[in-house]
Amino acid sequence: MLSLIPFLIVMGALAVLSACFSAAEAAFFSLRRQDTQRLATFGWTGRLASHLANRGEHLLTAILFCNLLVNVAYFTMSSVITLHWQRQGSIQQAGVFASLSILVLIFFSEMLPKSLAAQRPVASALILAFPIYMAVRLTNPLLPVLRGIAISIRRVFWPGFKPEPFLRVRELEKAVRFSQEAAAVLEDEQHVLENLVQLSDLRAEDVMQPRTEVRIFHRPVSPAEAKAAFSVSKYLFIVEQEDEAFTAAISSRTLMRAAQRTETADGRQPNVLPASDQSNTTESEGLDSVDLAVWAEPVAYVPWNVTAAQVLQTLVDEHRDVAAVVNEYGETVGIITLEDLLSRIFTRETSRSEQFFGRRPILPVQPGVWHVTGLTSVYRLCRYFGLEHPEEASRTVAGIFQDQLGRLPKPGDICRWGPFELRAIQVGRRGVILAELRRCDHAKETAE
Repeated sequence: MLSLIPFLIVMGALAVLSACFSAAEAAFFSLRRQDTQRLATFGWTGRLASHLANRGEHLLTAILFCNLLVNVAYFTMSSVITLHWQRQGSIQQAGVFASLSILVLIFFSEMLPKSLAAQRPVASALILAFPIYMAVRLTNPLLPVLRGIAISIRRVFWPGFKPEPFLRVRELEKAVRFSQEAAAVLEDEQHVLENLVQLSDLRAEDVMQPRTEVRIFHRPVSPAEAKAAFSVSKYLFIVEQEDEAFTAAISSRTLMRAAQRTETADGRQPNVLPASDQSNTTESEGLDSVDLAVWAEPVAYVPWNVTAAQVLQTLVDEHRDVAAVVNEYGETVGIITLEDLLSRIFTRETSRSEQFFGRRPILPVQPGVWHVTGLTSVYRLCRYFGLEHPEEASRTVAGIFQDQLGRLPKPGDICRWGPFELRAIQVGRRGVILAELRRCDHAKETAE
């Protein structure tokens, strides 16, 4: 029996290691985004834990691989002891020991540590940060080999394999629709859910304010300029002199708070001049001689082809109010504000046509005839007329004209879109501003 004590000690150490890896898996993957950010404030161990949590794929591979090695070693030690007792004729003792070793590993190295770590993920991540970091460092040289093996196996046995999304947008739309029929949600909640789903189908270029429609300023920014800007917008956008790139924005709320702090420090009552909107700010006496650009906040940058939902996530992650949309050449082509996205979510009907032109995107003028703006999205048209969303490059009415004509349209130009005919009515220097939409059968009757 004494000869087996070293093996039992090794088994105990391996069980503790397995418990650590199991707890780390539960802890790090139970962290919420705010937990990960809060970890960075707990000294070097917190920063280490935050760094590991942000490398989910490498972390999971290292934990699973190391846990697998530990479990294999544990069962190897268990097998050595079991075979030793079998050779001595203690069959019952060998069977009991083998069963107990499995139960100990399952309960004390899997279930219990995972349950405890999931209840206190932040504390567990802080405790386990350094040993897990060392495990990640040790397995880093093996990761390319493991990844190559996994990719090779997938390509040989499942060449057409595509990852299945957790929940498709269309499935979520059906769930929203069914929940409405079952009266599971209120009407207002129904519209919010539908608008949230729509963000996943819209690209950044569909919801952005085009650069040509945005008033821009160079540093320094005077209170008079700010007053004029805030009379039509809640944001003041700043570009650099050198490359005309959007770098910062000033919100009316930021200036309001700055004005209040300035006036309060001077011992006077805060005074903000009125504007067209109650939430807009203008110059105050305390800001007369100050460059307002000092209150500007950096903007986030997003590519033009990401979804509106991804833009919203970027703004939340980076704690920004404004995102600059850049094209494939790195040029800023538009602006998206957090307020615009929230407006799309919480209002029943919202569109860029209403923001820029003060008119509805789709306006019935007579039976079978509608006026649509060039900024109206194809997705909105499909929803309005109950059509399936086509797989085409055009994202707006203006884009349909340019794709089919191969040039900027002129007033009177006609093109086809599904069962409809589009005729350009009003054209600007960047394309269609207003078009007439008719059903094809109605257009034929009118021609006859």
